Amino acid sequence: MVNRILLAVAVAGLLASACTDAGTDSDCESLVGPEPWLILGPGDFGADCVEVGVHQDLQIWNKGTDPLSLEWQGTIIEIASDDNYATGPIGEVVRPGRYSTESDPYRSPDIHVVNPDDSISAETELDASRFGSIELGMTLEQASEASGLTVIVDPDLAPGPDCWQAIIAADPYSPIFTVAGDGTEDSTIEFITAFYPSDKAGTVGRATPAVPSLCS
Repeated sequence: MVNRILLAVAVAGLLASACTDAGTDSDCESLVGPEPWLILGPGDFGADCVEVGVHQDLQIWNKGTDPLSLEWQGTIIEIASDDNYATGPIGEVVRPGRYSTESDPYRSPDIHVVNPDDSISAETELDASRFGSIELGMTLEQASEASGLTVIVDPDLAPGPDCWQAIIAADPYSPIFTVAGDGTEDSTIEFITAFYPSDKAGTVGRATPAVPSLCS
C-alpha cells in the first residue's frame, strides 16, 4: 500500500544546505507512509518545513504548468510538469537534520529528516493486536489516552465518508490506523499498518474485511 500526502505548496526546492540538529520542529508538517508525496506548484502550503523519516522514499511532484528545476545534493534535477522525482530512502542520501532548499519557479518547504531515536513510533513494535499501548478496537480517544500521544484522523490520507485513516500527530514514523466510523474521536481502530523498521513492517487487523475495501 502506498500512502500519499498531497501537499499543494508554493514554498522552495529540496535538500540543499543549512542542516541543523535532528528532532521535531513545531513549524513542520509531518509526512507519513513509505512513499509520501510532496507536491510543488502554485498555491500556499503555509508550513515552513516538512518532516520525513529515514526510511521514506519522498516523491517530489511538479504539479505546476512549468518545468521545475530542483537542486538536490549539488545536482540540478529537471522535473517536467505532472512528473516526479523519487529520493529513494532519504536516510541513505542525507543524515538526520533540517535542510534548506533551492528550486525554480516553485518553492518548497525545508526538509527535516527526523532521527528515529527522537520518535516514539520508531521505537514501538507492532504485534498481533496492538502497536505499543494502542490496541485494535480502541477509539481514537482511547488510543490517545492509552499512549499519551495525539492520535487523529488525517483527511489527506483517506477523506471518508466511510473510510478514514489516522496517525500519531507530528511523527513521520507513525503507523497508519484505518478506522471505522465518522472520522471523529469515537471512530474505532480496525487495522494498524507500521512501516518502520522495514524488517518489522506489516499490517494487523480485526476480522472486518469491509473496512480496507472501503479504503481501496
